[in-house]
Amino acid sequence: MFDEDEEDKYKERNPENSLKRKESGGGGKSTLEELIREEEKKKEKINRKDYWLRCGGMIPWKLHVTEKLFHSGLAHKAINPLELSMDALKEIQSRFYEDFPPHPQEQIYGFATASTMKPTQWSYPGGGINQIPGECTISGDVRLTPFYNVKDVVKDVVTKLQEYVDNINLNIHKLETRGPVSKYVLPDDDLRGSLTLTFDEANSRVAFDLNFRGYHVLCKATEEVIGHVKPYSITGSLPLIRELQDEGFDVQTDGYGLMDTYHAQNEYCLYTDMSQGYRVFASIIAQLEED
Repeated sequence: MFDEDEEDKYKERNPENSLKRKESGGGGKSTLEELIREEEKKKEKINRKDYWLRCGGMIPWKLHVTEKLFHSGLAHKAINPLELSMDALKEIQSRFYEDFPPHPQEQIYGFATASTMKPTQWSYPGGGINQIPGECTISGDVRLTPFYNVKDVVKDVVTKLQEYVDNINLNIHKLETRGPVSKYVLPDDDLRGSLTLTFDEANSRVAFDLNFRGYHVLCKATEEVIGHVKPYSITGSLPLIRELQDEGFDVQTDGYGLMDTYHAQNEYCLYTDMSQGYRVFASIIAQLEED
């Protein structure tokens, strides 16, 4: 598989792994180690540029609004954080979709959606139904398709979103309000509405090479068993798959559950679909054994 000099260097770098192989009673290398080393040698021999289908992963965000709590019967004396956060978010989303519009390549690669920036959670401290709360937080995520000419797209998105919020804070008096007593500036109290945007750590990106052998084998196996195949892409994030790719493995993904119940409370799959998946897996193995 590889010469003695390479093996000696590997043992020096990984003494624990060498010990484990000896303790297991075999003098050979583990299957995983052999696969990793084989892939490393292949990458060194093949001098080419790979064209990857990349997903920008998920960028979680939080928009926090702290304003003036007051009785709902005197709405003109409060800055309603619920209204402010909704109006601000509408403006932020409008600007986001101007800077990150749908891209023609999304159809070619079968993306289910374009890039999105949307809310998914809402929280506030609580209180009586007759009380305008003093604060609230909207949380959500950004998911991107990989076709933007930006070297570091995550950094660019974070910068853009912060610019939107800074501009809204600076021009809060120009933000559209709701009705004659809805205000985001109270001159008599010297109060102005304000927004704070924070981010959690972005998840790892997933990348697939559409020219890899595994992709074509998977498509052929699926068509043989199910009768048709229609690959598509989503703006998801799967860190474990990314780690395998970083080791040089040809990683492809497939699923046989029901999209209608994906992430639903009653998520389930059908035995017949799992049976088809097993037959697809068997076909993949048969094809690769022929190589």
